[in-house]
Amino acid sequence: MGTSREGANGGKVIPLESRASAKSNSENEQGKTVPLPLKFPSGSNQERMIGFFPKALKEYARLALLEYKDKNGIGNQRLRDMIMQPEDDALVPFEKSKAPKTRDTRLTLDDIKKWLSAKSIHQIGDTKFTFINRFLQTLRISGELAEYDLRFCEERRNYHRQALCDVLSNAYEQEAAITALDGAHQHYLISAQTEGTAAKFPTCVIIAHGYAGGVTPLTLLFSEVPAQREGGHLTDSFFDDLTANRFPLVYRGYLILTTRLHFQDGPGRHMINARAVFSLDDVQSLGDGWIPHARVLADTNVMIDKNNDGDIMRYSIKIDTTDFPEETSIKLKKTEARYPKGSAADEAERSMTAEIQPENEHLKTIADKFSGGYQ
Repeated sequence: MGTSREGANGGKVIPLESRASAKSNSENEQGKTVPLPLKFPSGSNQERMIGFFPKALKEYARLALLEYKDKNGIGNQRLRDMIMQPEDDALVPFEKSKAPKTRDTRLTLDDIKKWLSAKSIHQIGDTKFTFINRFLQTLRISGELAEYDLRFCEERRNYHRQALCDVLSNAYEQEAAITALDGAHQHYLISAQTEGTAAKFPTCVIIAHGYAGGVTPLTLLFSEVPAQREGGHLTDSFFDDLTANRFPLVYRGYLILTTRLHFQDGPGRHMINARAVFSLDDVQSLGDGWIPHARVLADTNVMIDKNNDGDIMRYSIKIDTTDFPEETSIKLKKTEARYPKGSAADEAERSMTAEIQPENEHLKTIADKFSGGYQ
C-alpha cells in the first residue's frame, strides 16, 4: 500500500487505489485498496453523485490553479506532480524511492496542458478532476486561495445579479416599494427556535450580501444551536455558542424581489413577493439523502415597516422551506397565523421567518468564514 503525504494543512492526503494494487492480489500491500477520505452515499444517490462535477466548479478550479502557478512560479509538470504525488508514491515502494520517477497515468502532463491552455476548449473529465479537486481542497484549507476566492465570488455575484436585474427590470422599476432596500450593504437576519423544537437545525443565519436592482445574494447557514432569549432579544451566550459551533448545512443563492402586495395594514408596511434560488453548498457527513449542489427554488416574502420619515424600522424575510430538508424547519399548523392571502409563502407547508439583527463581532466572524469559495 502506498504511502500518504502531508497535506497543506498538516494532515494526511490519502491516495486513490493505485494501478499496481489493482493489478495484483498476490501481495498484501498491493491487494489492499485505500479509499478517499470521503463518505459517499449509497444506492441510487451514489450513482447520481460519484464522478460528477459541475462545469462551473471546473472553471473555478482552472482559473484558481492558473493564478496559483503564476504566484508560486511553478510549471505544468510540477503542478501535475503535486496533484498526483500520493498516486505516484504508491507506484514505487518506499525503500526504492531513489529509483527513476514513475508517474501514474490517470492524470498526465498532457491532460494538464490541454486543460490549462488559454486557447484550448478541452474540458477535463470527471475522473481526472477527482484528483485535481482533492488538491484544490488542500490549497483552500491552507489559505493559499483566500484572495482568489474573495475576488472570484464578488465577480460572480455581480454577474448573476446584473443578469437577474436585466430579466426583471421592466416590472421592477414600476414598484417604488421594491427599491426600498436598494443600496443596503451586507446585513444579517436570524431565524431561531428554542430548545425542544422538532427541527434538527433550529437556527438559520441569513447573510444578505447587499441589494442592487431588487436582487441580493444570500447565504443560509443552518446550526444545531437553539435560541436563547432575554426580553425578546437573542443573548450574548447564544452568539458565543453559535460562533463556537459548526454550520453543517450551507445554502447559497439569490433573492429576487418581484411584486408588491397591496393590503390594509398601515401606510408604512410593505409586503413584497420574491423568489429565491439556492444551491446546497456544504454537507458534512449528514447521510445518504443529502446531495451536494442540489437546487432549491423557494417562494419568499419580504416585510418592510417604515416610519413617517421613510426609515425602515422592521425588516424580515419569510422563506417557504417545503422543498428544503425536513431537518431545517417544522411543519406548520393549519391554525397558525398566515401572511396575507396572495403572498408567495401563504400556502407553505413549512417555512421560517428571519428577523433583521444588529451587526456584532460574532456575526462578522461568521460572515468572514463563509465569504469565499466556489458558488
